[in-house]
Amino acid sequence: MTRRLILAVCTALAATAARAETPVLDNPATPSDGRVAISLDEEWRLGGEEDAEHFFGIVGEVFADDAGNVYLVDNQLSEVQVFAPDGEWLRTLGRRGDGPGEVRNLRTALLMPDGTLGLVQAFPGQVVTVQQDGVPGLTLVPGRTDPTDGGFMALNTAAARGGTLVFSGTRMQRREQTALRTSYVATFDADGALRAEVVTKDLETEMGARRVSEADEDFATERWAIGPDGQVYVAEPRNGYRIDVYAPDGRLVRSFGREFEPVRRTAAEKEQARDGLQPWRRRGRESLEFDILETEPDIVRLHVMQNGEVWVLSSRGERERGPGEMAVYDVFDSQGRFVRQAGLVCPGDPRSDAIFPVAPGRWVLVRGHAEALRSLFGMMGGGGESTDVLLEIVSYREMD
Repeated sequence: MTRRLILAVCTALAATAARAETPVLDNPATPSDGRVAISLDEEWRLGGEEDAEHFFGIVGEVFADDAGNVYLVDNQLSEVQVFAPDGEWLRTLGRRGDGPGEVRNLRTALLMPDGTLGLVQAFPGQVVTVQQDGVPGLTLVPGRTDPTDGGFMALNTAAARGGTLVFSGTRMQRREQTALRTSYVATFDADGALRAEVVTKDLETEMGARRVSEADEDFATERWAIGPDGQVYVAEPRNGYRIDVYAPDGRLVRSFGREFEPVRRTAAEKEQARDGLQPWRRRGRESLEFDILETEPDIVRLHVMQNGEVWVLSSRGERERGPGEMAVYDVFDSQGRFVRQAGLVCPGDPRSDAIFPVAPGRWVLVRGHAEALRSLFGMMGGGGESTDVLLEIVSYREMD
């Protein structure tokens, strides 16, 4: 038995024991303080049909630094554009290539603990760092410091906060007749050494298998966040509306959730889910069989604010919106109590656009986000050809 397999078995047993001892705060379906509407006031906008000066490929992630500068992660152009709080362009960091400070297949980016910008390359999984003036820094391969591991094959999402560095990704191990794929959310030290695997999921498939199961493919790749204290919040179950909170060393600290009725999919939504499964499998895709689930995931994404509140966008929050609301968030206090629902009032639809909290009271909307991502995977029009999408970026501030 390999060292990693022994570690995985021990981790699974420890997690089972910890869950049995950790109380879960179950909240009712209705928040204690009701529902509020938060009006957002536009600060600036960039891109779109009316702006010939600014062009964006596919902006998959948005975040800000302590000075309020906004970072737009462009997956298509493999670069990060940085804008001042007032929308003035400051600089572009990174570019496509194999040289210093360059990446291919930019998946996301993050501000590293030392202040450099980490460009996260999807495959082969590595983090290329650049200083704020564009000078290339070190290249980090999470997990390579483990001599029995050899590094992760792919990286998906990443973030750093409160001294904690977290990546989600996948490892692939080929066997004689099967392939073992391990998905993970894990914490790491600043040098890339594995600290703790927070959650993992193994999927073993036969070589040449023609059946794809959505339930098997599902993982919390996008359903996690870091709190200001470095704790990791993960919505692991697809349905069940539960959020588990882990210490940086992987210990389960607490869990909370609420009563929730899953959203049943329409025929069109099932077809879209089918298109989203393994879009990279172009050759022979027409001969694949897909097992698609009847419901949407309960939790779409979550954010942990600076005051410790957890804002959760659910599949119902995407759909059950009041007049003028772009999205409705379930808001939990720092103890996990369901205190209110907050509707963000601004133009947009969370099933086609994406909105990111970048600072207290500030949000940035990426209009056309979902369509652009589908274009990235060549899924537009059902023919595998990409379509150009004019993205528009809008910065908002919450009105008093």
